[in-house]
Amino acid sequence: MLFKSNRISTADFSFLRNVVRILPAKWKYLHRQINTNCIVGKSRSQHMENGYFTLILDRASNDTSNYNLPELITLSGILVWDKKKQDYSEVQLDISFGSLIGFYVKSKYENLDWAKVDLSQFLENDYGKNIDESRVVVDKYLGDLNSKDRNMLDLGDVFSVEVNEQIYYTINSIGNGDYVAIDKNGGVFFLKHDPLSVKKIAKNVDEYLKNAVENNLNDYLSGSASNYLTKVSHPKIMG
Repeated sequence: MLFKSNRISTADFSFLRNVVRILPAKWKYLHRQINTNCIVGKSRSQHMENGYFTLILDRASNDTSNYNLPELITLSGILVWDKKKQDYSEVQLDISFGSLIGFYVKSKYENLDWAKVDLSQFLENDYGKNIDESRVVVDKYLGDLNSKDRNMLDLGDVFSVEVNEQIYYTINSIGNGDYVAIDKNGGVFFLKHDPLSVKKIAKNVDEYLKNAVENNLNDYLSGSASNYLTKVSHPKIMG
């Protein structure tokens, strides 16, 4: 995992499984993604109202993306009875290229009655209504990439990380909680979690992709950018 404070719990997994269980049959495949092999953490979105969470995926080891599917679909109108509030509470799931990447819930898990659900308002929204600043910045610098180059990146679960008052937006999961990310100027950085460090590895995404293709990626990340090494102490996932 990248940061201990963003660990995903067994209660989170149970909640997600319960949501998928009550969905129409076409979404049942999501069950295969709700495990620690695919999902390694979650972060609370700082750009949305309370209740929105981004899932941190281990795409390097278990990439469930299907780039023939829509970039972002939000499943909304999933109503589950809140026993404490004595009213229905909405749950949402976010799916990108077939991968579960986030969810919305305002009620506490223990208050939800999964025997009392209402899908009469269920919608499959494919217009990406909850795209936040992270995706806006990433699309600014990656929007013109061809499909081959985009498939080299992990754009289904983009989230932001604040390090030393600088914000980075993830574009590649390297595994073991390490990421490649861009900043607001389009520079490319390697975010390593142990020891905590930030390396600038390319001036832009085109240069990063060129070097990643021509060189062994691990060698490239560990050796080519040592002059840019910056030690950090308290990174913060922003969602």
